[in-house]
Amino acid sequence: MENNVELTKLSEIGEYFSLTTQEVKRIMLEVGNRECAKLLYFDYESSIYYSSSYLFEKIKEVDDNLKNYIFNEEDVIKTGSDCIPFNPCPTVYFLLRDGEIIYIGKTLDLAGRISSHLKDKYFDKIASYTVLDKNRLGIIENVNIRYYNPKLNISIMNDGEYFRAILNEIDLTCFEW
Repeated sequence: MENNVELTKLSEIGEYFSLTTQEVKRIMLEVGNRECAKLLYFDYESSIYYSSSYLFEKIKEVDDNLKNYIFNEEDVIKTGSDCIPFNPCPTVYFLLRDGEIIYIGKTLDLAGRISSHLKDKYFDKIASYTVLDKNRLGIIENVNIRYYNPKLNISIMNDGEYFRAILNEIDLTCFEW
C-alpha cells in the first residue's frame, strides 16, 4: 500500500469492542460514507480488511476519555437527595434505592422527568449532574449505564452503537489513504 500507512486488522478493532469483523466493517462504512471519509483498506492478496493504526489509536483514546465521564459511585450516593431538584438544564441523573444506583437517565427537564418516574419506579434518592453540552448527554448517560449496569435500565447502548458513537466523536475527514 502506498503512503506507508500503518494498518490494523478490523478483527483487532472487533476484539476491542466485542464485535465481529463484519460488524466493524459495516459500521465503519456507514460512518465513513456519512463523513465522506475512507476508513477501510482491502488487501486483495490476503482478502483482509484493514484500517489505519492511527485511527485505531484515536478510537482507543476516545474510549479512554469517555471513561472520564463516569461519575464516582461514592459521590453519587453521597450527593443523593430525597428532594426533586428543579434543574431546567441538560442533566444526567441517578435514581437510588437503599444506597444503590438503580437507574440512570438524561433529561432537559429534570423535575418533569423525575415526576414521571414516580409512577413506575421505587427510589428514595436522586443525584443529578448538569451537562454543559447537551449534545453529549446521550454518550455520557450511556457510558455510565455501561459502567454501572443499573437493574432498571433496559435499553443500553450495545457494543455496535457504542463503537459508532466513538467514531462520531472523531474528526474522520482527516483519514484518507
